[in-house]
Amino acid sequence: MWFYRQPMLLTFQQQTTGIINLKFEEYLNAAIDIPANLAEQRAIAQILDTLDTAIRETEALIDKLKAVKQGLLNDLLTRGINANGQLRTPQSEAPQLYKESPLGWIPREWEASTVGDCCDVHNNLRFPIASEVREKMQGEYPYYGPTGLLDYINEYRVDGTYTLIGEDGDHFLKFESRPMTQLVSGRFNVNNHAHLLKGRSCLTEWIDVWFRHRDITLYLTRQGAGRFKLNKAGLLHLFIALPSQDEQQAICATAAQQEARITTEVECRAKLLCQKAGLMEDLLTGRVRVTPLLESIQQTAALTGA
Repeated sequence: MWFYRQPMLLTFQQQTTGIINLKFEEYLNAAIDIPANLAEQRAIAQILDTLDTAIRETEALIDKLKAVKQGLLNDLLTRGINANGQLRTPQSEAPQLYKESPLGWIPREWEASTVGDCCDVHNNLRFPIASEVREKMQGEYPYYGPTGLLDYINEYRVDGTYTLIGEDGDHFLKFESRPMTQLVSGRFNVNNHAHLLKGRSCLTEWIDVWFRHRDITLYLTRQGAGRFKLNKAGLLHLFIALPSQDEQQAICATAAQQEARITTEVECRAKLLCQKAGLMEDLLTGRVRVTPLLESIQQTAALTGA
């Protein structure tokens, strides 16, 4: 185990085939530093094993939470939340609670609408800025593209809360694993590859939740090989369900709680990975001795449930 974890500088050989191979004799003769005290070796291995276990269990929890989120989101957007704050009984068990619509079966209290009927599109606020220009105007205001944050610049054109939906790209085909929308608040900028939506007879947050993982490929046009486009006309014809605004708020809040839990665990995993990288450098070079660290690492693992 000690040899496996020890960082080494190894010699590589370039063969005529272009494949880089390790010189095995160099690997066998590589010098490594090992503490003379076996107890210290075991303690270092225990610390790193404890961190590895915590990382694996955190990753497993993240995967589980993502699966739960996906199932819950499907239930929230097809069954909704009743007046008692509970998911409605499924349509298969209580058909009297549902009605047919262009969206399929939806709760009787809901209406089926379109983006054009219940949302405002604010594409006049978009402003494309080339990367070489942005380099000269770095600042505090976010600059968004169709799938995420691109940069920070020293001016803004948008102020408020908007849902962004990409206008073009291949990300539309990845709707199950990648969010199709971004909910953005404050002062920011958007390039010309994303639509800006604000709710008129629905919450802006509801637009984000409703379209976040929705398949809208039937409303896309093709631009060249494999590139899809959601033009404004197609956007305005997208169907969207309209529960009451109170129910929209409840559904959005439930979805946000799930997202927050996942974000917390992802941040925890990042901290554990950073801690492990730092400890491997310190412990395996002897810069930090193991005795005062073991209890601290065990406490960290206990907090993460490892």
